[in-house]
Amino acid sequence: YQRRVHGELLRMQELMTRYLPPPPAVIVDVGGGPGVYSLWLARRGYTVHLIDLVPLHIQQALDESQKQPTTPLASAQVGDARYLSPYFKDSSVDAVVLLGPLYHLTEMDDRNRTLLEMKQILKPNGVLFVNGVSRYASTLAGLFLGHFETNPDFIQVATKDLKYGVREAESTSNKEGTNKLLYWTSTYFHKPEELVEEVLQAGFGEPTLLGVEGPNWLLPQGDYDRMMTNPSSREQLLACSRMVESERSLIGASANFIVIASK
Repeated sequence: YQRRVHGELLRMQELMTRYLPPPPAVIVDVGGGPGVYSLWLARRGYTVHLIDLVPLHIQQALDESQKQPTTPLASAQVGDARYLSPYFKDSSVDAVVLLGPLYHLTEMDDRNRTLLEMKQILKPNGVLFVNGVSRYASTLAGLFLGHFETNPDFIQVATKDLKYGVREAESTSNKEGTNKLLYWTSTYFHKPEELVEEVLQAGFGEPTLLGVEGPNWLLPQGDYDRMMTNPSSREQLLACSRMVESERSLIGASANFIVIASK
């Protein structure tokens, strides 16, 4: 699993390098968790402001920022993606990276508000870089990664995800009384064209839609791990992702896809 996450990270970094304005542009990483991408962007020379809803994530990011004293985060604050005006002036940032919040907002009104907030703080021609999770991810994971076989209830989960696009978080208690999430957290699963339409409705320019991993993430775990461990094979995986990144018929087969648009 960690190597799949690493593959996603490498592709996200590749796409950011390609589409974000050059350093030292001002970037806001909204919902950036403990700062994995924020810290990387800061090391590349960007002026990076991190916003996240979870105080622990902000503290973790600040702790890591202190370890790179020549390229620290410009700021890291607890905040809500739907309400950014208290933190940033209108038309004040060059790019917004929105990798997490949008797919955690299951109500369309919340997603629309978030995109409008991003537009408000972006400078003219500023760049929006937003991630969606595929509507088809659960079904594909069930088929290719064995979830249907190992979790008999997962077919019902995948059916609802595919039909409605919304999954509310469910948890169960183990024998120690600790709650554990079942099948991930509250999520909105976009169809690729649906995320494009939401970005357009918020008033952004014509978007670019790209798959992140492509179908690579569906390789059996052992095969994926082996290829990610070997530098030559890892580059082959990344090359395959690039080959199909803009193929509309395959974008939905990528667990994640990116929409890039300008204000």
